[in-house]
Amino acid sequence: MGRVFVKEGYKNAGHEKNFVPAKNVAFKNHAPYPHMSDHTEVKKNYRDEDGHVKIHPRNMVISMGKKAKSFAAFPPHMKDEYGYGTVIAK
Repeated sequence: MGRVFVKEGYKNAGHEKNFVPAKNVAFKNHAPYPHMSDHTEVKKNYRDEDGHVKIHPRNMVISMGKKAKSFAAFPPHMKDEYGYGTVIAK
């Protein structure tokens, strides 16, 4: 006698069913004190009465303006001859 082959046997074994967890435990929080919020969200209105967006001045300027002047002049380039170290060594 040989092995019996059932054509639709995998469906009967439950391989086509969706996953169902074995146990569903509900977790209830029983804190001894009520929850208190440490942050309140403030909604800011950036529009005027006509509905146009208000444009505010910049908060921070990173680079200097074009009219700003430096207090010290940039030092001029001093020429250094190539191989001057050997002249000093002699």
